[in-house]
Amino acid sequence: MAEREDNMNEPDAIEPADTTIQVRIVSISGQSALVEFQGEISLERRYVPVNQLDQRDGDAALCRQDTLDLGIVYGIPWADKLDLSILTPAYLQAELRRRGVWTEGDLRLHDNVVTRIAVNSLGRIIFECIK
Repeated sequence: MAEREDNMNEPDAIEPADTTIQVRIVSISGQSALVEFQGEISLERRYVPVNQLDQRDGDAALCRQDTLDLGIVYGIPWADKLDLSILTPAYLQAELRRRGVWTEGDLRLHDNVVTRIAVNSLGRIIFECIK
């Protein structure tokens, strides 16, 4: 129990409240704005109150990080939904061979085959996820 009490007294690591992020205003509806910004890994979109956007200039604005953190997330979390387990070395080998690519020389002659395999495979994965 003593360990728990000690941990409770340690301050949490909190970003300063005045941290602002450059956002792009995608749309405004009433008092709500859909904004886009660069997250840690990729672009993110959130709904935030319009009155929380500062220094608006066209579709550019600044928004406090804590406001973005509380905003309503927009979009499908594709990284959580997509199942890439199909893309095994055995699957890729089978697809290459099915299209006549057996050697490096074949690959040089038919380099567009790899692009077709990638597009077809990713399309299949995405369509499976939205069924």
